[in-house]
Amino acid sequence: MKLVAKSRLESVCVEALNKVFRFRGVRAVKLSRPPVGTVNWTLREVEPRFDIRDVKTSHAVIRTLQREYWMVN
Repeated sequence: MKLVAKSRLESVCVEALNKVFRFRGVRAVKLSRPPVGTVNWTLREVEPRFDIRDVKTSHAVIRTLQREYWMVN
């Protein structure tokens, strides 16, 4: 698992989300610590919000990144 600062991880998420086909591109994301669960970070906000047709693919990308990256601050 790669240790990554929050700001860098937010950039990684935007890049990864925009690499897959989307109806609406992502400009920014905000991450936070989840109140419960086994993941170290979660997606709090997305700008612009996901198009309904992008939700399933977007969640798959985030789940993959959560297994690969550990947010350190």
